[in-house]
Amino acid sequence: MIQGIIASLAAAVIGALAVFVSKNHHWLGLLWYRFLYAGRPIRVSFASLLIVQEEGRFVLVRMPRRPEAFGPFGGVYKIFSEGRRELSDLGYMAQEENSAASAAISGDLRGTIPGRSVFKFLRWFDGERGRESSTDCLRRELREELLEIGRVEEAALVDSLRFQRVRCVREGPKSAGTGFDFIQIRQFDVFGLVDAEAVNQDFFARLIEASAVSLDLLVVGAAQIIKGRAGNKVIGHHACYLLGSKASRPELPPF
Repeated sequence: MIQGIIASLAAAVIGALAVFVSKNHHWLGLLWYRFLYAGRPIRVSFASLLIVQEEGRFVLVRMPRRPEAFGPFGGVYKIFSEGRRELSDLGYMAQEENSAASAAISGDLRGTIPGRSVFKFLRWFDGERGRESSTDCLRRELREELLEIGRVEEAALVDSLRFQRVRCVREGPKSAGTGFDFIQIRQFDVFGLVDAEAVNQDFFARLIEASAVSLDLLVVGAAQIIKGRAGNKVIGHHACYLLGSKASRPELPPF
């Protein structure tokens, strides 16, 4: 009888541990990296993306940092001055840029954090202080991207758009890929347009019409996003997150 009780208790404990690991596998992975790479910098890049789609058609825009490729509208969050101070205390260092566009991307949440500070960094981000909100990030990025490709009328609609969260995808910690000797964590907060809003429908219709004449817009289907190609056009790997939480192919090498 005692053996039966012990066996039942052991089974219950094992079951509880299995549930705990299943629910917290990501944080347990971070805990492992926290100790394994305590003194090693981990690259972080956190962004908000927008799904612009209807009936299986997705509108992508030329990527400013990779003009040979197309990707979702949206981009990296901006950090405010108070956020910079908090992150500085955690050992955060902004990624250095060597391009003419470096002024435009000043303050982007893209840099390195010591492995020992990764938990505090994630808590800071989830606290939504000292940085842009998802809505503000999307509106700023949309406006900038549309003005950059000369779509002034569409840019004027941005402040009237309404968004709804679709998913949050966190990559890593993992190797940045072949030839890159660093670990990275990236997060993509993915949003869609609220379907019932007339201004959202007008915005999408305008982009579809503009894509017929603009070399900076591309309308693709899900199969092309998964493949990473639309004819001779390259599609960034993060476009896969418009479809789901898993990337279906390797990413383009990071800068």
